[in-house]
Amino acid sequence: MKKIYFLTIIPIFIFLVSNSFAEEKSIDINEKILYSKVKLKQKINEALEKKNYKDYNFYLQKMKKYYKNEYELILKEKNIAREKTIQEKNKKTELKDNKDTSIQIYNIDKSNIDSFPKNILEYNLDLAKALEEPEREYNLVIKVSKIPKEIKNLKNIYQLTIHPKTKNESIKIIPEEFSELKKLNTLGIMDNNLKELGKGIEKLESLKNFYIKNNSISTKSLFNSLSKIKTLESLSINSDNKLFTKEIFEKTSKLTNLKYLSLSSLKTSKIEKEISLLKKLEQLSLVNFDLEKIPLEITKLKNLKKIGFYGSKNINQIDFYQKISYLENLEWLTISTCNFTKIDESIKKLKKLKTLNLFGNNIEKIPDFIFEMDNLEVVNLQINKIKSLPDKIKDLKKLRKIILIGNPIKKENIPLNLRDIVVLSESIKK
Repeated sequence: MKKIYFLTIIPIFIFLVSNSFAEEKSIDINEKILYSKVKLKQKINEALEKKNYKDYNFYLQKMKKYYKNEYELILKEKNIAREKTIQEKNKKTELKDNKDTSIQIYNIDKSNIDSFPKNILEYNLDLAKALEEPEREYNLVIKVSKIPKEIKNLKNIYQLTIHPKTKNESIKIIPEEFSELKKLNTLGIMDNNLKELGKGIEKLESLKNFYIKNNSISTKSLFNSLSKIKTLESLSINSDNKLFTKEIFEKTSKLTNLKYLSLSSLKTSKIEKEISLLKKLEQLSLVNFDLEKIPLEITKLKNLKKIGFYGSKNINQIDFYQKISYLENLEWLTISTCNFTKIDESIKKLKKLKTLNLFGNNIEKIPDFIFEMDNLEVVNLQINKIKSLPDKIKDLKKLRKIILIGNPIKKENIPLNLRDIVVLSESIKK
């Protein structure tokens, strides 16, 4: 009876499957009739003229599905047109008169513009036209001794990095017209003599990422301005001698929308408890802090996904591991050049951890319990004292890479089936 039932089911199943395929094929044929080659090309051109990129991509995918040769031809034409635009922009602009020699652009995407006059958009019509394209966003790097008011004309600048023109020629103020860079998302001010950010930066509407390195600005002045930028999500401060760390943690804690915070070379042995007020913080990086302990308050940062400690050579490693283990959403952990000698078992609590970086320490052994961490994908033990791998390494199903460059491990101590994921330097003993 069972055999008869089984034999009855098979034809029904085959019929249903074949009928499903037939229906799907019928839909494809009807859709292909609806979208003829000529009509699709017309729709693509119309969408492009109207700068409706949603429709443009939709019809382009239909072309790819039904008329592959025509699709490849469109892509070829698009690439030729783009290359031609780049070549035109790459032609050096000869501007012998009215040069503002205080500013020198050395990178605007792939263009090669020698100078940046105040009336740049009158002289360089190609660049002016490009900067007016609403779908384009430019990353600009400049060396300056002053910023002209005409910077406001660069409407589509998305990312801007400002370096001093020379060691003795750097910006001291930012003009208020800076606030008209409505699309500016990321701003970096590097090695200048800036003493205040000013209203030009405070009024930026789209600024999310701000990084500052080696300026003359005080903590109070910096954070008075930053507190007015409601869109700010990412802050990086590097080696500012006037920025005293205790003030920094106190002031930073008021930037409650921060998701990323990086502090470097501020020379302190303490992280202040105010850090716990950054409830939205997802990434934290502390570089060259002379830490001994991390505060218990750090365990309250429940949204932290990435945390990195670099160069804290006097930190208590047991205390560190125990506190870090409470960050249950952590996916990425770096402890680099901190003189750690072991991996503590408390790290097992980090169930979501994908990347473990222990670069430049004094670790001699990879403990077995680390292979109970099911989501671990990358383990970086570069420049440690590892001589062998534990047998349980094969139990890590998601493991993609173990970096062991600069360790005294021998190649023959690595199982053959793991040599594709184990990274060794050429100088390692073989």
